[in-house]
Amino acid sequence: KNSALLLVQILENEYRKAFNDLILTKKKERFNRLRDEERRLLVKAETLLEEGLALEQTNAFNDASERYKEALAGFKKLNWQRKIGITHVYLGDVYNKMDQYDAARRAYADALPFFDRVADAEYMARILASLGQTCFNAADYADALDNMEQSLNIYRQLKNEDAVRKLEKNIEVVRMKLRN
Repeated sequence: KNSALLLVQILENEYRKAFNDLILTKKKERFNRLRDEERRLLVKAETLLEEGLALEQTNAFNDASERYKEALAGFKKLNWQRKIGITHVYLGDVYNKMDQYDAARRAYADALPFFDRVADAEYMARILASLGQTCFNAADYADALDNMEQSLNIYRQLKNEDAVRKLEKNIEVVRMKLRN
C-alpha cells in the first residue's frame, strides 16, 4: 500500500514537472515570436506588475494600483488576454484593501470575461468569491450571495473541498445578514 502511494506521488511529481516544462516552452516560443518593441513592452508590463505586488505587500495601495494600471495598459497593447484578466484581479484586490468597493467590483467584473473565454474555472471561482466578498464589504448582500453561490458551484465541480467549506461558511454569514 505504501509503495503504491509512493508511486502515485512520484508519477504526480513527474506529471507536474512535465506540465511546467511545457508551459515554459510555450511561453518562451511566444516570447521569441515577439518583435523587439513588443518584447520591451512585455518586460516593462511584467516589471510594473511585480512592482505593484511588492508595493501592495507594503500596504502602499495607491502606488500599487498605479503600477497595475500601467501594466494593464501594456498588456492591452500586446493583447495578452490572460495577463489583462490577472491584472484586473490584482486591481480588484488592491481596491478592496483601499475600501474602494465600486472600483473593486468593476475590476473583478472586468476580469471575468478573460477567464471565461479560456475556460479557467479555478480563476473564475476565485474572482466570483472575491467579487462576493467585495459586495459583502459594500453591504450589498444580495449580490454577495449570488456571486458566492456561483463560486461555490464551480468549486464543487472542481472538487476543491477547502474552498467549498470556506464559501459555505461565508454564505451562511451573508444569509444571516439578509435575514436581519
